Amino acid sequence: LARRTSTILGLASLCAGSCQCDQDAGQPGARAALITHPDQLLWGPTAMGAIGDMLVENGRIIAVISAAERAVGFAYSGGNLVDVAHLPGGEDHLNQITVAKDQVTLFKIYPDKERIGRSITRVCNYLSSEIQASMEAGTRVVIDDANVYDQDARDGGDEALAPEAITEIVNSTLEQEDYYVGEMAQKSAESGALEHIIFGRNEPALHHFHANYREALDMPPLEQL
Repeated sequence: LARRTSTILGLASLCAGSCQCDQDAGQPGARAALITHPDQLLWGPTAMGAIGDMLVENGRIIAVISAAERAVGFAYSGGNLVDVAHLPGGEDHLNQITVAKDQVTLFKIYPDKERIGRSITRVCNYLSSEIQASMEAGTRVVIDDANVYDQDARDGGDEALAPEAITEIVNSTLEQEDYYVGEMAQKSAESGALEHIIFGRNEPALHHFHANYREALDMPPLEQL
């Protein structure tokens, strides 16, 4: 939790630092604020922010960092960049960036232009030169596809997550479980057999996604149960 909170503060500091030059040039400064109202959330087809997350902006871009206790999408914990957009009035198309020590994983999902109802997922894993050197030298515990689910293999947060581990998680959890369930749900929706679909309280990204589209189409808000 402390490391994730540090990530949030670090990103806020980065925003402030990058904006200091702009402020000297007469541009507005940076700010960070806790999201307490839906109106503060970003709009866009991939927006995942929720009340309780951190909002950071520097006059040129605006970003949402997930709350330290809120694990979103592929991340094991909070403190990750989930939304970003240009100012003024930009849309979020980020999908998700998960942040760990010395490495960043970017997930992007694109619609398949040839097949409606299908998508293409691309996963990029970025490692610092230091973590790559430590993995090659054998001075750091490496989590790969063979031990990614073994909690005893962890090293108190100082382990390195190899790209093979990310691939295993994507293949086993995302493709074989999440995407399979999503495909079945899509088939059920297209069949016309379901009159209503209920989104649980732990799916704020879906709430926000559909609420934005309904507002843009001049439709009434989703009913809250």
